[in-house]
Amino acid sequence: MVTPVRKNKKTVFADYTKGSLHKHIFYVLLSLACAAIVRNLVQIVDMLFLSWLNDHNITAGVSASNAVLKSVFPVGAGMGVATGTIVGHYMGSQNIKGVKRLLVHAVTISLTLSSVLCIIAFIFKKQFFFDFLKGEKDVYPYFVRYLIPMLIGVPLMNLNLLFTTVRSSIGDLKGTLYLTLMMSCTNAALDPIFIFVFHWNSFGAGFASLLSGIVIIIIGYVRFKYKFKVWGKIRPKKFMTDLKILMKYFVPATLTVISPSLFAILNIKIASSYGTEVVSTIGMINQVVQLCIGTVIFNMTGSVTPIVAQNYAKGEYGRIIKVLQSAIFIVVVFICITALIFNLGGSRFIAFAFHLKGLSHTLMVTYFNYIAEGWLFTGICFACIGCLNAIGKPTYSTFLNVFRMLLLGIPLMFIFNAYLPSHYFLLGPLSPYLGSMTAGFIASIIACIAVVKIIHNLQLKKPHPNVGK
Repeated sequence: MVTPVRKNKKTVFADYTKGSLHKHIFYVLLSLACAAIVRNLVQIVDMLFLSWLNDHNITAGVSASNAVLKSVFPVGAGMGVATGTIVGHYMGSQNIKGVKRLLVHAVTISLTLSSVLCIIAFIFKKQFFFDFLKGEKDVYPYFVRYLIPMLIGVPLMNLNLLFTTVRSSIGDLKGTLYLTLMMSCTNAALDPIFIFVFHWNSFGAGFASLLSGIVIIIIGYVRFKYKFKVWGKIRPKKFMTDLKILMKYFVPATLTVISPSLFAILNIKIASSYGTEVVSTIGMINQVVQLCIGTVIFNMTGSVTPIVAQNYAKGEYGRIIKVLQSAIFIVVVFICITALIFNLGGSRFIAFAFHLKGLSHTLMVTYFNYIAEGWLFTGICFACIGCLNAIGKPTYSTFLNVFRMLLLGIPLMFIFNAYLPSHYFLLGPLSPYLGSMTAGFIASIIACIAVVKIIHNLQLKKPHPNVGK
C-alpha cells in the first residue's frame, strides 16, 4: 500500500515520493473517505432512528443543531489539514522529531480553539435558532437536547479529525479505518438504547455520539504514543514557532472545510422560510450528501496534501502535476458512478429509508436526480486547494476560497433562490445548491490553470526547496 521510509519493530512511515501516484492517492483517499463515511454515519444513524419517531419537530431540531455544529467542526478539519501538510514536509526531509513536537502542539491548539467556539455557540444558541434559522418554538427543545451533548463532544471529534489526517500523512491508513469503524459501531449500538428504551429522543442520539467520540479519541492517543512513538511534550520555546507555522496553513484549510458548512447553514436558513417539513428534509439531504458524495469530495484536499507535500520537499515538481491529474481523474469517475446510481433509483431508496412522503419525498428525489453531478467541480477545486497548500502557497488558497465563497457562492445562492422559485417551486429550497455548484464550476477552472502555472514557475526559480527542516 505504501513504501516504507523508516521502519523498525513498531513503526512504519510512508514515502509518497516513490511508487505509483494513482495508488497513493487512491489508498489515502479510501482511508480518509471510509473514516468520513463512518463519522457521517454517526449523524446519519441519529437522524435515521429519530425519523422513525414520525415527528418532524424532532428531525428539524436535529437539522438545526447540525447547522450550528457545522460552524465548529471545521476547526478540527482545518487544523488536521494544516498539521498534515507540515508533517508531509517533515516526512519528506526525514524530520521525525519535528513530527512529534508539531503533533502535541497542534492538539493543544485544536482543543483550545474548539472549546472556545463551543462555549460561544452554547451562549448564543437561542439567538442563532430564532433570529438566523427562524426556528419554531416546538422545535427549539429538541434543538437544545441534541446540541448540548454534541457541543461537549466537539473538541474530541475535532481531535479525531486531526488524528485522521496525520495518520494519512505517516501512512497509518488501516488504523484510520479500524478506529472510525469502532466509533460508528459504538454509536449505532447505543442509539436505539437511548432513543427507544430510555425515550431520550434527540438528547439520546447526541449522548450516544458523545460516548463514541470519547472511546475513539482515547484509543487514537494511545496508538500515536505507543505504536508510532510520534507523541512528545509541549515545548514552550517552540510553541509559538509551531503556532505561526500552523496558522499559516490553518486559515486556508479551514476556509476550504467551512465553505460547504457555510453553504449548508445558508441552505437551512433559506429552507426555514418554506416551513418545518422542508427544513427537516433539507437536513436529511445534507446528511446524505455528506455520506454519499462529501466523503470523497471533501477529503480530496486531505488526500493530495501529504503526497504533494512530500514531493515538494524533495523538489519532485513533475510528480506534483501528476498528483493533480490523478485526483481529477478519480473525482470524475466517482461522480459519474454516483450520479448514475442516484438516477437509477438510489434517490428513491433513500427517500423510502427515511419514511418520506409527499413534498419531502419529491424534494429528496429531485435533488439527487438533477444536482449531484455538480459536485464534480467542487472536487476538482478541493484537489487544487490541497496542491496550493502543500507547495507553500496558502495565500493563493485563501484567495481561491474567498473568491469561491464570498464573491461567487453566496451571491449566487441568493440570486438563484430569488428567481428560480417563480419558474418552478421545487427549486426554491434547492436553489442554493445550484448557486454553490455554479461557483465551484468557475473556481475549478481558474484553480487548475493557476496550480499548473505556479508549479512551472517554482520549477524554474526554486528547483530544490528547503522545507521541513
